[in-house]
Amino acid sequence: MENRSRTLTKIVLWQTIAIGITIAILQFVMNNLTKAITVGLIDHGACLFIHYFYERGWSKIKWGIVEEKEENENKI
Repeated sequence: MENRSRTLTKIVLWQTIAIGITIAILQFVMNNLTKAITVGLIDHGACLFIHYFYERGWSKIKWGIVEEKEENENKI
């Protein structure tokens, strides 16, 4: 299980990339940088918040997690 700092760092980095992509697309479509930035930040601000709780929920689910010892045994 990863700690909260790692989860949050991963989410913030991904959302930063996603914000850039969204703003670029909206700028191309709307041809208005101010509106593109505003919509991109609002959208991904909400996504960041929701994504954090989504990741933390999944970190508590044991399904699909293989212990290191089991993984090494399966390679033999």
